[in-house]
Amino acid sequence: MKNELVIPSYDLMVPKAVKSGLPDRCDVAVVGGGIVGLSAGLELAQRGLSVFILDDDNTVGVCGLATRGICYSRYTLRIFDQLGVMGRLNSDGVTWRVGHVLRNHETLYSFELPSGEQYKHPPFINVPQFIIEEELVKGIYKEPSASLRWGNKVIAVEQDQASVRLTAETAEGTYEVHADYVIACDGAHSDMRGLLTESSPTPSHGDWWLIIDFWMSSDWPLERLVWIENEHNDGKAVWFHPLGEGLWRIDCQIGSEQQAREMAKPEEAMNLVKAILAPWADGREIDCEAAWVGPWCYRTFVTEKFRVGNVFFAGDAAHIKPPFGARGGNSGVMDTNNLCWKLADVINGVADSTLLDTYEMERRQAAEDNVHVAGLSSRFLVPRTEMESKLRQAALTLSTSFPGAHSLVNSGRLSVANQYRHSSGLTQSQWQPSQGPIVGEILVDARVTQGGVTEHLLERIGQKWLLLIHANVTTELHLEMLSELVSKLDQQRMALWLITDRSNLPAFITERVLLDNDGDIKANYAEQAVYLVRPDGYVAWCGQFDPQVNSAASVMAHFQACSDGASIDSVLVDRAPDLDDFYAALGGAYVGMDEAECENFNMELVLLLATQISDHKLLFDAVNKLRETRAQSSEVAHKMIPPGNIHHVA
Repeated sequence: MKNELVIPSYDLMVPKAVKSGLPDRCDVAVVGGGIVGLSAGLELAQRGLSVFILDDDNTVGVCGLATRGICYSRYTLRIFDQLGVMGRLNSDGVTWRVGHVLRNHETLYSFELPSGEQYKHPPFINVPQFIIEEELVKGIYKEPSASLRWGNKVIAVEQDQASVRLTAETAEGTYEVHADYVIACDGAHSDMRGLLTESSPTPSHGDWWLIIDFWMSSDWPLERLVWIENEHNDGKAVWFHPLGEGLWRIDCQIGSEQQAREMAKPEEAMNLVKAILAPWADGREIDCEAAWVGPWCYRTFVTEKFRVGNVFFAGDAAHIKPPFGARGGNSGVMDTNNLCWKLADVINGVADSTLLDTYEMERRQAAEDNVHVAGLSSRFLVPRTEMESKLRQAALTLSTSFPGAHSLVNSGRLSVANQYRHSSGLTQSQWQPSQGPIVGEILVDARVTQGGVTEHLLERIGQKWLLLIHANVTTELHLEMLSELVSKLDQQRMALWLITDRSNLPAFITERVLLDNDGDIKANYAEQAVYLVRPDGYVAWCGQFDPQVNSAASVMAHFQACSDGASIDSVLVDRAPDLDDFYAALGGAYVGMDEAECENFNMELVLLLATQISDHKLLFDAVNKLRETRAQSSEVAHKMIPPGNIHHVA
């Protein structure tokens, strides 16, 4: 069994500017060398920009401690693949698709995430965060235009329209960095945020948890287990995750800070692990050893400004949220993937600086959505009132008998690529596709074939804009439109791919044809459709492939508007409430009511909802089914109580 985590450390870097007294110049400076800052630095360098990454210590992880984030979603994995760092993630990480949600010894439900050959990447890979950071460091060291500066702490910042000026402190003195733009990725306690804004994170929620990373020699299934209630953890929640290479994680809801710090002692933590796993060991020996144990408490925060002048905030420097559903590191990496291509286009002079305004428009929406969704999860896990506790018990009980009630049990809604509902980098269309991604959503992955070689569609996004056309080219007008589109393409900024069944096409388009041999495109995309796709994989505009509706000139006009962040037909869609919102609203409605008032409220609500359901047989069946289920539960409970234990209360 392994018995230690090996966190790499690096040589401190003292730039020549410390002795020369002259400022160091770069296109973009990144402050913070965690997973978000390193991802930003590598992507900027790969896009040909000069970039400095300044970090105040000389290691990955939080001063070398802890595995921290562990769970990375399909969309984030696509970004890491684009950056060229997936090798060790694939070899050392753990892929999981199956999860189980439990209450003590009872399985409430199980689920399996979408997977298969249609997707290049699995739904999630579990891997300690420092491994990803180590691979990002290796990638940056290969880039001649990148300078990774360990032991360089930013202590002052000034800016004007021409540049941002940072003062950095090293072991041998200070120096200045002059950059066109700065990305602040320096975490939840961001010094950059303190230097430039008055925003400060809200106090913690007071709900303490304990991370226990431990070595265990075992053949446990590589699956995610979540106990909403665990009797060995005082009836509180527990997460169990594989991390790979014999490393596992249990994350326990503890309650108070004092309890969490007491349980953080390695011996106490291992006793808790053994107690939690014993009922599920199925004869396996639980031979475990603590790797790292740490208490934590969550906060929620979204900064007032994602941009101050030419300084942009990303990751925890911009937003903090409960980690339920893996929305921390994933959303931070998505922040910089949204920003880096925009900075490159503006610095290279191919896009207007107004494009940069879309960063806050889009990523603020994403941050607020993530805070909202994670907050609803924490509300389910930590009921605020007695009635909310009863509501949760009702949801858990229903989920054991009614598959449709599984969605009421909120064990953390898993991270996804957020939809952008309003941005001047997007253009709404009168036409809506019959299926597949819409404006403001990420492309759906699919297998495509060219020259007998099958690849994945998302491998073709990253460096350029993409014009994706899924259509049967049946008329001369279609060919004329294709010819005009090809002639108008800026080859340096956009690629065009046609997915069609037609084989006898003119030479000018044949090299741009992708085949849908596996049927993934037909199953997931609208037919006779044109998708304008940004370098980050988001659909900026979509329309019909019909020369009488969308001419080649109008398609290119949409590209120009979106690529400059100057669209006047920007999407504006309100976030639609979902079942979690209803659950939270119901729990909130009980506040201030006594038990009798809650009973009356529930009866009135049921009757009101019944008036909105036209299928009266459905209502009738639901009443009967629930009555039967409760009768069966009462019968089982009655049989389980020994006669001598029944007490009559006078």
